[in-house]
Amino acid sequence: MTEALRNNIVSIIDHIPFFLILFGSLLLGKFFYDRTTKFSFDHELTHRDNRAFGAQFSLYLVGLMFAIGGTMSRGVEFTFGFLLVLVLFCLLALALMRVGIWVVDRFILPEFSIDKEVIRDRNVGTGLVVGGCCVATGLIISAAFAIDVPKGPPTDAPAPPVPPISLMGSAIVDTLLYFIVGQFILWAGSKFYKWICEVDVHHVIEK
Repeated sequence: MTEALRNNIVSIIDHIPFFLILFGSLLLGKFFYDRTTKFSFDHELTHRDNRAFGAQFSLYLVGLMFAIGGTMSRGVEFTFGFLLVLVLFCLLALALMRVGIWVVDRFILPEFSIDKEVIRDRNVGTGLVVGGCCVATGLIISAAFAIDVPKGPPTDAPAPPVPPISLMGSAIVDTLLYFIVGQFILWAGSKFYKWICEVDVHHVIEK
């Protein structure tokens, strides 16, 4: 066994805890989303063969992967503190993804009910729009996690992979602020697109 191969195997083994946390976060995201809706995921995907919800849910998972992956965008540390912060930011990502879907329902597509269109009418167009917004929200969350806001005088020292536990409150506030700004831009972009279109976007999607 060559030295390079041995180092690669050791690196993979060392990173197993991070993979488990991220994979567990993905499963928890599915469970959390399922439990905060009025319908059953399994029933829609298997018994009703709801393609509209299938499109929405698959894109939601893509957005969730972007969001969770953003927690490691600045590198990793093999410390208990890093694992704790990673878990906390993964939970924050799950909550923000769910908030993002609420924003779509209330502000981006306010003219009709997402649940009615996707679940009752099986409107694939609505499912794709909501799923696309989920991907956009995941990218917003990922970027918010990656941004390093200076807290003191400029320094040439590299930023730590995650903020120290003592700065967690400030880091969470920064993440929430960037998330809110990102959601506002997403809402403004949707309004601008509807304004420049010569057709009723909601009517087209609803059909």
